[in-house]
Amino acid sequence: MSDKVISLIPARGGSKGVPDKNIKPIAGKPLLYWCLKATMDCKEIDEIWVATDSPKIEKVVRDIFEDEICIFHRSLESATDTAPTEIVMEEFSREHDFSKLFLIQATNPLLKSADLAEALTILDSGGYASIVSVVKMCRFFWGEAINKTGVALNYEPQRRQRRQDFNNAYFCENGAFYLTTWEAWGNSHCRISGKVGLLEMSDDTVYEIDTVDDWITVEKLLQKRLANGYSV
Repeated sequence: MSDKVISLIPARGGSKGVPDKNIKPIAGKPLLYWCLKATMDCKEIDEIWVATDSPKIEKVVRDIFEDEICIFHRSLESATDTAPTEIVMEEFSREHDFSKLFLIQATNPLLKSADLAEALTILDSGGYASIVSVVKMCRFFWGEAINKTGVALNYEPQRRQRRQDFNNAYFCENGAFYLTTWEAWGNSHCRISGKVGLLEMSDDTVYEIDTVDDWITVEKLLQKRLANGYSV
């Protein structure tokens, strides 16, 4: 087994919600640029791979980053609308070994290099098998039982707390990244397994870009960060 820390960024060419999403400019750069830059600035990561089926995406990555980013030519099977991301992870792990593997998604361009470094620290210090990026949700959640009957999930309506005093929050995956070890991946073939640690990211990272409306929202957040001197 290698001792390398590797990041794998899936970027297929067949996006339908936002056509050519991965290379469409957002805040002046292709969407894929932002997560790649954050990953490059994390000194603990040894290799960065973009897994794509698209020559157009490969060219954009090469034009911006030259040989600093490796390209993994994923299969057409792993790049369909319905294929789980674990398929491309499986293809990659058959050809490359690692000690730790980040699965990083371009659809959350608000990722910071510090988030990735902190995730590695949590993984090493807490005896975890995997780490998932999340956002803390201080909201009152309800579930539906039968015939639209509501059931309070994380609070008692008769003891409703102020939001600032709320101590029973949920954590929502924000889709920025997942981190796993070689052993955990080999045992589960799932991006999250074993003892799972949480890396809490800032509230504005709750948005993932899947639709045009998501795009508009995230671009405004990214532009706001850049205007305030934001650095990945």
